[in-house]
Amino acid sequence: MKTEKRLTMALSVLVALMMLAVPLASSSNLFVDGGQTNSNGDAPNLGAAGDIITFELNIPENSLDKLNYTTLKAALTGVAGIIFSVDEKKGTILAIADGTQVSGIAIESIISKVNTAIDAQFRGKAYSHEWMDSNGSVYYADSENINKSFTLSAKWALNDDAYAEINVNSTIDGVAQEVKTKAYAYSTYTDNETDVVDKTQIVITADNGLPVDESLIKGYVFNPKPVANAKDAAAGYIKVYDHKVTDSSNKEITSPSTIAVSDLTVTYTFNSQDYKKVVISSNIFEEPVTLYADKNVAAGYTYSDVFSALGKATPEGKTKSYIDTSFTKDGENSYTMKNWTDNGETYALKSESLAGAELTLNADYNKFNVTFMVKGQVQVAEVPYGEFSESVCTLDTTGMTKWVSLPVVDGNVIYSGNNFVPDIFNFNDPKLQEKIVNNNLVLVALFTDPAKTLYVTFDAKSGYFGDKESGVQNIVVPISSKDATADQIILPNDPTNYTVAQGTKSVFAYWYDGENTKYEFSSETKIDKNIVLNAEYINYKYTVSFNVDNNITGHLYYSADKLVAFECNGIAYKYSGGLNDIKLTSGEDGSRALSALLYPTKAGYTISEWKDADGNTMISSILHDTYSVATNPPKYEQVTGVTLHYTTVKEDMTLYANFEAKEYVIAYNGNTATMTNVLPQIGTVDQSLNLFGDSVFGNEGYVLKEWNTRPDGKGTTYELGASLTLTGSEFEKLGKLSIENSDISNKEGFTLYAIWEKSNGNATPGDNTDGDNDNSNTDTYLLAGILVVIIILIIVVAVVLRKKN
Repeated sequence: MKTEKRLTMALSVLVALMMLAVPLASSSNLFVDGGQTNSNGDAPNLGAAGDIITFELNIPENSLDKLNYTTLKAALTGVAGIIFSVDEKKGTILAIADGTQVSGIAIESIISKVNTAIDAQFRGKAYSHEWMDSNGSVYYADSENINKSFTLSAKWALNDDAYAEINVNSTIDGVAQEVKTKAYAYSTYTDNETDVVDKTQIVITADNGLPVDESLIKGYVFNPKPVANAKDAAAGYIKVYDHKVTDSSNKEITSPSTIAVSDLTVTYTFNSQDYKKVVISSNIFEEPVTLYADKNVAAGYTYSDVFSALGKATPEGKTKSYIDTSFTKDGENSYTMKNWTDNGETYALKSESLAGAELTLNADYNKFNVTFMVKGQVQVAEVPYGEFSESVCTLDTTGMTKWVSLPVVDGNVIYSGNNFVPDIFNFNDPKLQEKIVNNNLVLVALFTDPAKTLYVTFDAKSGYFGDKESGVQNIVVPISSKDATADQIILPNDPTNYTVAQGTKSVFAYWYDGENTKYEFSSETKIDKNIVLNAEYINYKYTVSFNVDNNITGHLYYSADKLVAFECNGIAYKYSGGLNDIKLTSGEDGSRALSALLYPTKAGYTISEWKDADGNTMISSILHDTYSVATNPPKYEQVTGVTLHYTTVKEDMTLYANFEAKEYVIAYNGNTATMTNVLPQIGTVDQSLNLFGDSVFGNEGYVLKEWNTRPDGKGTTYELGASLTLTGSEFEKLGKLSIENSDISNKEGFTLYAIWEKSNGNATPGDNTDGDNDNSNTDTYLLAGILVVIIILIIVVAVVLRKKN
């Protein structure tokens, strides 16, 4: 019995699983033919030009244990194929691949170099760090290689076995400041030849001294005038603040010393007896600049003295002075300084009048043009230097990998040639001004690996892209160099030719290559190098425009009495031949385009003629044949001849399409065994007609109730005599009638079947019902299938039981 029960249960489970398998397979993603994943997690090396690892140092704002960025930058060398860039303002280190290492660069060498440079400084000894990506994964010096730009952020932890982190309070001129922290090594002593860490005391040494902010102690004293731009007393950087460090018991601390672990307080007191603060505000400064004047100088100081000092004093951590004193005239500089405002009065920049203590340096940021090129589109924006950022670009840059700036040779931006090597662009580049030529910067968005990118330059020649004022004569479109073909090139909008003779117009025709050959944007055209494509224009005098239902669909372009070009759906073609000749030299595509222009399609209608604004027929007798080709669309109407009712074109004119509505047939079927003939009714698209009433058919004992599109009455129902209007789109969905021995067979139309109702009120379909029985058939098949499964199961069980007996 156990065997039988197990067998029965197993069969039941098997059947259930089989029944579940179909819906599961159809609704799940178990069978996907897609990409492959590298299961071992290995990835290629870093090395494509422009690939960047960004190390975010993340040193807490309140920590006095900063890194010396000058020392850091000097230590970051010696990794082949990598250019290191240090940004103190952002607190980042950039490792930029220069593309010279074809085999790639292992991340191990990069992280090791950065770690060594950091660990050489005090912060690197007092604090340990690890590098984490945006997903929280930790990267070490022996981590796997990478093949793309990404960011690593430092996570710091105090080495608390040997160091204590001390809170440092401070006041400046009696005003409490934010609490800072500073690390100090614990004191150590020897016990039985064993070094012991004493965590009750810390050591202040010459190398790691008092927690004093040196930038607050010294200030730039500009009178008497400094002799050089260096941070020493002779040049004007003089101690203007006194300071005092005390512990929690208010005991003054000096260096070097060993003290008990305690919070420390630094009190900064300005030497107001000898010095005076001069605060300068300006929109070109991130924050007000404070300089200092010596009170003991009887002559005081002038606006000219302050102006000169700003040109010599160097901000903390910077290599350039606060201002460039030559930026006093409008030009291509980033800003232009105008004058001073002091207590509501205006003074010249180099005025020799005595100046006050709170000054405003008035300046204007100069503007420059930046041209963004994104996927063949172009945007020209006028931007003040101080407001330039990536957000200025309003084009869709989704999926972009890098910005590149076009190279500058001999003071000119170049768009092609041997020197055409775009540079990876950084919006925070301190050398931005060097990339701006003739007050213009050109940036191109890349969507591929910069090292695997080719460039297609579209030269408008005598024309421009967009408006003439924008001055965009070239557009650069990048394309991946891998298996590159011409059909992958994103085309810009057609340029406009502005340099034509008076009374003459011009239309863009096509792009040609260096051999003056029309360039075919075909998958058969391979691309293995940068290319330049030039614009070809066709000059003309008059335009014949084609209007279809208030939409201009194209134009004919005439020069005197000669048709020189035509345009359809935004594409222009050259034309050769007489006024009445439609033979083309522009190939199959041009022939199809002209046919589409002269013989437009409209659902439910046929073009009959073209008329001018006065109702005069200008084009008629449009002959055509239907052609089938392998490419899309599979069929098209080829115009083979027209009759023109004009012989000359002396002015622009517009022709309006006149259409004839197509006819269709409604075939009425009596829907009984005895009524085999049909009654036709002719209808016209978009014109109302009344369906036949109850007098068209007779059926003894029955009353005609309604019309239906199916003989079993399960289709669309129409009332007797109802009004019907067939639209053009509905006409296009009609099939051909197939009715034996009828002159309406093979015409567009549909059949309406009579639905009869017995005289006692019971509706019944006709005797010759041939409607869709899919629902009932489905039920039958389903029931039969269930019965077959049950029978098979019974037979299997019976066989097993018989063997057991």
